[in-house]
Amino acid sequence: DLHRVDRRQRQMCIRDRYQRRVRGRQQSIMHLSFATLASILFFVFYSQCVEPTRYQTEVLVLGAGVAGITAAKTLHDSGIEDFIIVEATNKIGGRVRNAEFGGLNIELGANWIHGRLQDNVSNPIYKFAELYGLQGVLDGDDLVLYGPDGSLLTDLSRFDDYETAQALAVDLSEIRKSRGQADLRFSAALGLSGWTPRNAEEDFIDWFYHDNCFAETARITSTLYSYPAATYMDFGHDMYFIIDQRGYVYFLERLAAEFLDYPGDPRLHFNSFVTDIIYNDTSVTVITSNGTIYEAKYAIITFSLGVLQKGTLRYSPKLPVWKKEAILKFDMALYQKIFVKFPEAFWDNVTSILHVDKVKGWYPYAKNLNYNIDGSNILVFFLTDEFGFRAATIDKEKVKQDIMDILRKIYGEGIPEPLDILLPDWWTNPLFYGAYSNWPIDVSLQTFKNMISPYKTLHFSGEHTSQKYYGYVHGAYDSGVREGYIVASRVLSLPTCILARTGFLVVSNTVASKKRIEIQITTIERFTKSSFGNPQTDAVVHIELFNPNLDVLFSLSIPSGQGWAETETSYEFSPLTNCRNGQSLKNKLTYFFIDFSNPDYAQLQFISESSSLELDAIFGSNFPINARIYTNAYGCITAEYYQGTYTDSSLVSVL
Repeated sequence: DLHRVDRRQRQMCIRDRYQRRVRGRQQSIMHLSFATLASILFFVFYSQCVEPTRYQTEVLVLGAGVAGITAAKTLHDSGIEDFIIVEATNKIGGRVRNAEFGGLNIELGANWIHGRLQDNVSNPIYKFAELYGLQGVLDGDDLVLYGPDGSLLTDLSRFDDYETAQALAVDLSEIRKSRGQADLRFSAALGLSGWTPRNAEEDFIDWFYHDNCFAETARITSTLYSYPAATYMDFGHDMYFIIDQRGYVYFLERLAAEFLDYPGDPRLHFNSFVTDIIYNDTSVTVITSNGTIYEAKYAIITFSLGVLQKGTLRYSPKLPVWKKEAILKFDMALYQKIFVKFPEAFWDNVTSILHVDKVKGWYPYAKNLNYNIDGSNILVFFLTDEFGFRAATIDKEKVKQDIMDILRKIYGEGIPEPLDILLPDWWTNPLFYGAYSNWPIDVSLQTFKNMISPYKTLHFSGEHTSQKYYGYVHGAYDSGVREGYIVASRVLSLPTCILARTGFLVVSNTVASKKRIEIQITTIERFTKSSFGNPQTDAVVHIELFNPNLDVLFSLSIPSGQGWAETETSYEFSPLTNCRNGQSLKNKLTYFFIDFSNPDYAQLQFISESSSLELDAIFGSNFPINARIYTNAYGCITAEYYQGTYTDSSLVSVL
């Protein structure tokens, strides 16, 4: 009984305490101001009852970097204005990004225009630089090289030896492509060409020529799909270093202003981080971290390869295995910059300071900003691969100590301490997860096609989707134009330029001084000039030939701005002096001709004035040939591949 009494007393005490607590809370609430109560009630109501913000449009462009802005402009140029650009940050640019440091506007990401002009073909980004007055300087070869002990190295003959071996390795790459042979890691191609690093200086040279470009070692990099580097084949070897204090992004801002009311255009949505992509055969829905919902017919995804690989994007349904596998097979590399500001410039007055270390890749290269911007007193160091990852993830004071150890070894103990140091966060930033892509060994062209190909209502763009120019700003631009035209053709329900399903190659000597190559391809439908849309000044017709493994053997791009002669059913492009010719056929073709007069096949003719056109070194003999023919003229593009074969083995003797 006493136990029951005690229990009742305890229950009463607990109830009394609870009631006092409730009365206290009620009194507290009564003392709250009316405005506070209104705010609380509004929050409860809003969070539970208000529908999220929704937008509907024809096309969503996800990302406002170079690829995204270019894709949107291409839609605009195609007559499509119903699009929305969704960007996670508060400005356009993507990996073309700058910041204030040491009194300067410095480039955190892209810094060079790689290649300017060759054979009257201009890098499109350099065209914009000229058009908008983007200031830059050509990288010179005014540099110094210091050894592991800090002593000046003057014998640079091994640099010449590497360049000789590299040229032979490039030739080997072309031969293996023509024969349909397997890929090689580029270090193996160099080894077969006489270059195998055996000491610290040779390791540095290997890094300087290869790793410094691809941000990964030659042991990782594909030979067939990395060499010869299309960028330098097409646009030359000039390196245009941007120093414009408006930023490299200025060209993109000017480009955006040509078709947007930049920066306040209602179709440009900043601070919108995409978390979910829900798609089917006819539509796509995108959800952002703040709950905003976007609905469209198509989406152009321009996120970096690093973001696509990380898996932070939620797809519903999940992407198919073949697509995910292709995305994961390519590499997202890191080219880590380190900006160091000093009170004065104590180093050599040259463009670049190079450092050989016993450990390959250990702070091998510093660019002297003082050389072009007097008084800046800034050195920019570059790291790749494992040492780039290390610098990106350790305390920056440790990085500063590493740099000072090297500089003191070269310039003495009396040099001043840095005033500041800055490391861009490309590797850890969830919007990028790396600097740019690289094509690794044992990844086929078919895998690349799987990575870039559209899936249902999703289209993929970005520098990693440019076969020729992956890793470069102009690669991002190239991919934006490509996907913009493809999506435009789908939105406008315009026919694509499918020229053929099957075909065959014919070679004949028409006159002693000319060689005619005819590729006859069965057409799907009749074509007239309208099949190419309305050619704009910058429209291009592309012709590419492939071996059975879809390795590019020959490619030709013909700007329509050069003019095309028209009969009722045929087009002639002449001359080709200003056109991009591919690899071994460079400067050997006089003109190109398409004839649609026969209802059963389209006839493509390549005419050469040279009687020494060695086709056997390019096409090999008696194996299937694949042709891709398309144009980016308004509303008319395809990326399909069409296979044909030789029909007469006696043609081998002609070859």
